[in-house]
Amino acid sequence: MTVAILSGIVGLFLVQTSQAADDRLRLAGYSVTGLVVSRVGTLGLGTTVVTAASVLVAVLAFTPESIAPFVAATLLAGHTFGIFGVAVGIVLGRLGGVYVMLFSPMVDVLMFQTPLATDAPDWTRSSRSSAFCSERTPAVSR
Repeated sequence: MTVAILSGIVGLFLVQTSQAADDRLRLAGYSVTGLVVSRVGTLGLGTTVVTAASVLVAVLAFTPESIAPFVAATLLAGHTFGIFGVAVGIVLGRLGGVYVMLFSPMVDVLMFQTPLATDAPDWTRSSRSSAFCSERTPAVSR
């Protein structure tokens, strides 16, 4: 969940702080494709850094059964919420966007995709975290 929150905030701030610079770069002759690729690359790098730090701290607390799927699922969650943060940053302002990015991963993961719930409602299968939640739950406590 930490990766989802932080990557969403990275995406939110990335789009909000780069809008004026992107407008100036387009006027200077840079292609839209080049600007989009640079922003996606920046978001990917930020998500990778957040994922690496989070996985490092998580491995200190528990040992996953298989580290590769755990890292891949965490990275997927980070990229998913990073893109969601970009969309929120386009629509909302900074304060409202931060609130949305703080609460939406919590609602998504803790309420709809919790491994403690035995009978999750069918409509939660279409939620953003349903793809990676099953990969993150198997773990052996230390």
